[in-house]
Order: sequence, then structure tokens, then C-alpha cells
Amino acid sequence: MGKMFLYGRSQKKTKADPYAKLTVNCPPGVTVCAISVDTDTILKVVSDKGVAVFNRITEGYWDITFADVEFPPT
Repeated sequence: MGKMFLYGRSQKKTKADPYAKLTVNCPPGVTVCAISVDTDTILKVVSDKGVAVFNRITEGYWDITFADVEFPPT
């Protein structure tokens, strides 16, 4: 998928939520790797339903890559 900017859920000043949620749909069993510019790395294995959900990740640029798949989604 490449590099993308993830925005926090809420930008309201009274109740700001600086975390984002990323949902990736791809074949079951694939490992999805999210790496931030701060070198935080999160790995998720796609469920049997074909979904990997990253909850409460920090707002900012993330590089999303795939492992264990011959032709990764774009």
C-alpha cells in the first residue's frame, strides 16, 4: 500500500482523540506491517474474514507493507 498519513479520529478541541484506526482488507493469513516515521512497528495477521484492524495508532505517516503474499495488494 505504501506510505499514508493517518488522521486522529476527532479534531474537536474539547474532546480531541489523537489516535487513528486503520482497517486493511486482504486475503486471510497475510501479515500486515505498519511502520511509523518514529520507527514504531506493529504487525497484524489478517483474520479468517480477511480483515486486519489497527486500533489506537498514533496520528502521522505510516508505511504499510505486506508479508507472506506473492502479489501484495496496492
